[in-house]
Amino acid sequence: MITFGGQFLTDTSIGSVHWAGPLFRLRAELNAMKRHETPLNQKSLRLAFGVHNAAKDAPAKVVRQIESEAQALAVSIAAGSHKLDYVAACIGRSRSYVSRMQTGSAPIPDRLISPLCAATGTNLLRQYVDMQRALSGQGDVQRLAALMQVAA
Repeated sequence: MITFGGQFLTDTSIGSVHWAGPLFRLRAELNAMKRHETPLNQKSLRLAFGVHNAAKDAPAKVVRQIESEAQALAVSIAAGSHKLDYVAACIGRSRSYVSRMQTGSAPIPDRLISPLCAATGTNLLRQYVDMQRALSGQGDVQRLAALMQVAA
């Protein structure tokens, strides 16, 4: 045994050194403690991202009546009774920016379509954007026709 500052050090057969005394007892008590268990009465926390439920598709009749991306966003927010602050927090942007996207004074970037759909709980915005791309995709028809000719 070696003394160091009033504490005893012991050398074990594998060569590790342990503190004897109060520090060793504290370490043994910490090792003996069980991990924290979740009590049954604890409520689950809601996610801040708004993905409590998967976003649902809007009826095709509603999608056909939408006139712009801004209107699609406004209808999605109104249908879910969401506040602009909530949607802004979910997508990590300011309330004023969401308001500008909703009124059409700011464009809706493609990278925000998925987060906005998740925040509002509806895929109306994505469905509208996909419909517009499909309707304006005259070049896609020619490209697909060329691929089909190559495959034949």
